[in-house]
Amino acid sequence: MPGLPEEKGNNVPTKTISIRSKFLLGVVSLLMLLGAIFIVLIQTTVHDRLVKELQLRGVSIARHFAEVATNPFLTESTILVEMLADDYLEHEDDLTYIFAVDQKNEVVAQTFGKTFPTDLLTVNRILPGQPYSIVPLKTEKGLVYDIAVPVMQGELGVVHCGMSADSIRKSIDNITGWTTRIIIAAIVLVSLIAVFFARALTRSLQALAIGAETVGRGNLSHRIQISERDEVGQLAEAFNQMTENLQRTTVSKEYMDRLLNTMHDALVVFSPDHTIQSMNRAFCELLSYDSSKLFGKPAGIFFPQGKDFLNREQTGRLAQDGFIEGVEQTYCRKDGTEIPVLVSLAEMIDESGKLQGIICAAQDISSLKQTERELQLKGEELEELNQSLEETVQIRTRQLARSNEGLQKEIVERKRAEQELLHAKEMAEVANRAKSIFLANMSHEIRTPLNAVIGMADMLRESDMTPEQQEYLGILHRSGLTLLELIRDLLDLTKIEAGRMELETIPFDLEEVIDLTCEMLAVKAHEKRLELTCRIAPDTPLFLLGDPNRLRQVLTNLIGNAIKFTATGEISLAVESGPVEQGKIEIRFVVSDTGIGIPPDKIDAIFEKFSQADSSITRKYGGSGLGLAISKLLLEQMDGNIRVESQVGEGSTFYVTARLDQQTAPPLGSEFTPMSLEGVKALIVDDYANARAITRELLASWGAKTDMAADGDGALAALNSAREAGEPYRLLLMDSRLATMDGIKVMEQLLHQDRSLLQGTVMMLSADHPSSDIKRLYELGITNHLQKPLKRRELSQTIAKMLNVHQSPLPLKTEKNATLTPPPPQDMVRILLAEDAEDNRNIFRLFLKNTRFDLDEAENGAVAVEKFKAGSYSMVLMDMQMPIMDGLSATRAIRQLERERALSPTPIIALTAFTSTEDIQNCLAAGCNLHISKPVRKDKLIETIVNTAGGVM
Repeated sequence: MPGLPEEKGNNVPTKTISIRSKFLLGVVSLLMLLGAIFIVLIQTTVHDRLVKELQLRGVSIARHFAEVATNPFLTESTILVEMLADDYLEHEDDLTYIFAVDQKNEVVAQTFGKTFPTDLLTVNRILPGQPYSIVPLKTEKGLVYDIAVPVMQGELGVVHCGMSADSIRKSIDNITGWTTRIIIAAIVLVSLIAVFFARALTRSLQALAIGAETVGRGNLSHRIQISERDEVGQLAEAFNQMTENLQRTTVSKEYMDRLLNTMHDALVVFSPDHTIQSMNRAFCELLSYDSSKLFGKPAGIFFPQGKDFLNREQTGRLAQDGFIEGVEQTYCRKDGTEIPVLVSLAEMIDESGKLQGIICAAQDISSLKQTERELQLKGEELEELNQSLEETVQIRTRQLARSNEGLQKEIVERKRAEQELLHAKEMAEVANRAKSIFLANMSHEIRTPLNAVIGMADMLRESDMTPEQQEYLGILHRSGLTLLELIRDLLDLTKIEAGRMELETIPFDLEEVIDLTCEMLAVKAHEKRLELTCRIAPDTPLFLLGDPNRLRQVLTNLIGNAIKFTATGEISLAVESGPVEQGKIEIRFVVSDTGIGIPPDKIDAIFEKFSQADSSITRKYGGSGLGLAISKLLLEQMDGNIRVESQVGEGSTFYVTARLDQQTAPPLGSEFTPMSLEGVKALIVDDYANARAITRELLASWGAKTDMAADGDGALAALNSAREAGEPYRLLLMDSRLATMDGIKVMEQLLHQDRSLLQGTVMMLSADHPSSDIKRLYELGITNHLQKPLKRRELSQTIAKMLNVHQSPLPLKTEKNATLTPPPPQDMVRILLAEDAEDNRNIFRLFLKNTRFDLDEAENGAVAVEKFKAGSYSMVLMDMQMPIMDGLSATRAIRQLERERALSPTPIIALTAFTSTEDIQNCLAAGCNLHISKPVRKDKLIETIVNTAGGVM
């Protein structure tokens, strides 16, 4: 561009290849490619043809040998057959071996000698009706085709002959060698011809390239000499003419470029429409633009927004006088900063008087403007400083006086505030302790009469009542349990908020925790005719360290809520493991239901204390709104979390994580050894797809081949198809509560229509087992039944017993404190009950009525100690909260008495409403063997007495 230096890019040297070399390389490469393709085609065609000929010749030899050996086979003349085989082996070059076998696949004749390879008897079996069979074999001598031909359609035996492929390889190698020589010769000949033509074609182009390179280096006097008159010659003449024109114009252009670029003032030339035509280096540096970015752009590119290149007055003066001097303008740099400039403009007029452009010279006056502004500001500042100096001194003096006074007051206030905070802290600690003691005492006081209420309800259930009375009693019983659950939730919440909730870290079996939880809740689910399923991923670690009771509390709350808010459908629990971080493994639980769902704007609220998604839910479904809040706090103490996804009317899915330690080694005898069901074909019948999939996964992991059916008709069809295929089911797992036709009716129909369909063992699956159903199953001959949801170990042991498959026994469960040896059964087992509440003593007396347990009562701990001194008891039931002497003191006194008299320890069971870990530890430390929380259930009490003190009902 005129007036500006040309920018030079960085030229990276690259290795060039001449046209001649490219031409020769392309020709040789093409010939080599065609030659390679030709060789491959020849090898493939010849190889296929030779293999086919070799196989056909082998078939012909085998068939001929079979025809000739027919009579020796009939006469059982093995010597004659071996002579025929040796004769074939001697006259056929490609024949490596030949042998014949009879119908029993026993060798009649062979050419191997004393060491016959017996594996040849099984590698090539000919099927009935097949004329021959060919099998390629890899041997130490190379590839051999084993050809089998039946003798008299296989009635007498089979003839095998081995044809070596060594001759094929030699023939192909010979053909390939000759073909390669011919192709190489052709490549050499064509390359010589290509060199001759390439040299003639590229000579002129090379001269043209040398000339262009010379001119490009600045030698404008160079001319290209080419004698040819073809297209290349015409190109050379045009190039010489261009070089001559360029030589004439370059001198004046270089002179002007050097002159303009040595100027310190910015210079720019505009076209009549005010677009940039050229500029010098000073102009580009002034605006921080590259010359290529300015060429052809309008003048407004370097003017602030809203400013014109020339105003109306300046345009008129320029048109009248032809020039303007000393005009102040503001230019805008590339980065957006504005600079003041002093410009002079002049018009460029051609010979005809037509405007060709406008020359603009600009000088940067930023420093001059800055100096003027600084001088003005300094003067103003000096004047203001003189005026305000005296006022500032006065103001500062008054401020210091006020500051000193305020500082003294602040010191006094801070000391008073510290005293108040210290007093408030002490009061808060006292109030917190008082609250904890009050809640504990209130819990005990509420549980004590509640024990009588629930106990009496349990006893009334065993009496004969009308349906209306049964309904009233159910309301009473459920209300008592709801009140008990509310008390537990309030105590847990109080402990968590006070920071007194301490989680245990003990070994436990995750599968056992989940099985017990699902087993407990399955009854509630069945009452609403809901399906409850549980799946534990196969790679989930089961032997962990943590607090199993709190984990069970969280799962019970989630599954219980799912059952409460689901009217129809199913509830599922899925368990899997996540990553291991800092030695702890993440255990993930997913609880899904098909219930009412949660509105999106209420999801966060359900994890708040005393909150539910809707106030109407409390009225319809009940609940305190504490369960999820407590679960969230417990999970946070386990380094986990909880979240939910839900759609109204479709259901909810809760995602729970907890981080737990793994046991270094599983407890002795607790490892589960799966049985092998290889070859066992099983049919699973269940109307819930999720339940079918879980059962199928378990059976498949043990090696069984499984099919599934969703209803009774599908089960009957599957059984019929299996019988017709000759592969009857050995195991049938049938859900007793199918939708259209339940499992018991399916079995009745099956046995009534066609007993031959049922050739295996039947197991009935149900969420419960009513006595009427069990009786009917026994009448049908079905003695195997399991309760849903299925437990892996229980299912494995039951199937192993049914099918007589070896299975390691389930590990025996032992109680933590079962260190005492129960006494042998007696006619009457004496039990001492220490309980201050008369109603509760009556409940215990009713619980043990009509049993072999003799109950002696004491209204406080002091009376209990005196009775223990005077009598002999097999067991003591000790209430912890009693007047005169509490249960802890009474237990210590009894243990001290046993040590003084050298008596064997008598089992002492703590009865208390205090359920915290600290309270339980205090009971055990005092000498109690076990702990039962109030209210006490009859079945739990009798089970504990039988397991601890001995005796029978």
